Amino acid sequence: MCHIGSPTTILITSNTFGENMNSIIKKSLGLALSSILLLSCSDNHHASVPDTEVIQKKQLVDFENKTDTQLVILENASSKIVTDNNNSALFINLASASHHNSSFTIKPADPWDFSQYKNVALTIDIANPSTSSAHLYIYTHDTSGASQLRSTVVPANSQDTYLIELKVPSLDINTGIRNNPMSWKHDFVQTIWRGGVKQPDVSAIEKVRILISGVLEDKQLQIDNLKVIEPIGFDKNFLTAIVDKFGQNAKQDFERKVNSVEELKSVSEKEQKQLQNQPIAGRSKFNGWANGPKLEATGYFRTEKYQGKWTLVDPQGYLFFSNGIANIRMANTSTITGYDFDTSLIKQRDPTDYTPEDSIGLNRAPDKAIPTRYISSPCAPICLTGCPVTIVKKRQATVTAEAYIAACLNTAKPIVSTALI
Repeated sequence: MCHIGSPTTILITSNTFGENMNSIIKKSLGLALSSILLLSCSDNHHASVPDTEVIQKKQLVDFENKTDTQLVILENASSKIVTDNNNSALFINLASASHHNSSFTIKPADPWDFSQYKNVALTIDIANPSTSSAHLYIYTHDTSGASQLRSTVVPANSQDTYLIELKVPSLDINTGIRNNPMSWKHDFVQTIWRGGVKQPDVSAIEKVRILISGVLEDKQLQIDNLKVIEPIGFDKNFLTAIVDKFGQNAKQDFERKVNSVEELKSVSEKEQKQLQNQPIAGRSKFNGWANGPKLEATGYFRTEKYQGKWTLVDPQGYLFFSNGIANIRMANTSTITGYDFDTSLIKQRDPTDYTPEDSIGLNRAPDKAIPTRYISSPCAPICLTGCPVTIVKKRQATVTAEAYIAACLNTAKPIVSTALI
């Protein structure tokens, strides 16, 4: 069975890395073509991850002397040096309960110049001694005013080393997904790219700011050992088969990961039994807070002030809050499928239209545009599935084996096939 999972757009912008990817694709063409003829592929293919290490590393800040504390700028926070087993670290109390933003910034006297490194990343030790997790926003600024934004969650009662990639080959690839999979072997916690520039100017890194924003309690963190490292040994197959047939991350094991159809059915049956004809423990019929305050039962969902604060109220009068997916983007599928159409045949958005594109719903291409369907991202099928054949729904144009291979090799203009399944 060839499962597509979650296809996306892959745009190779680095010439060197693009050549490497094309080399990999060329070497796999024999297998790909035979698989095309058989209309099958392996669901269990995983890209190998080579044994790698960083080639260089340099300590930037370790708080073993007082001058390092002078590099730290506090915003709505306080700090102190703590020493354990002759090792010093900086303990920071962030007053986030009473301030929307609280942060600390590490700013050297002169900008850091990492231009001697081919690839650049920062690592920092972060410990969270409290009983609740801390969501961090990490801004890395260069002297031009550009910044890279990343985020991570530091679990309660934890201590680990967090990775901030600033210049690595995977950052040259726009996959259309929020954050690319791990492209080289390491034991760090990988932070997630959220916005700003992908690669700031590593010859002029001005500061690193770590922010807590919009939380209702103070947070405590202990930081140490800010280092610059030079990663090596990048896995050229890191984008191959990243999604398994159940839509899960194929390259990582995690709690409750489904490994078989039988297991999936078992989980579903258990869940259905739990939900059948009875609310979850502590919940009302409508999943409100049954053990909490009870207001008037009006028979309708509504908002109402309770003890001076607005809250959601279920039909039985119980308080509740809504937590779920914010949106599913269906209006623009070309960014996640790697396929697009002749834009002259697609209705264009009115510049004065205030309706967000995310709110439109499924914006299917009109029938007249279907024959113009082409691969806008030739590497998407291979990079996400390892499968040489993309299965598409009825009345969507498919790409022939020859056209697919030509597109993957970047040896042809966009290929159009009007064949319909």
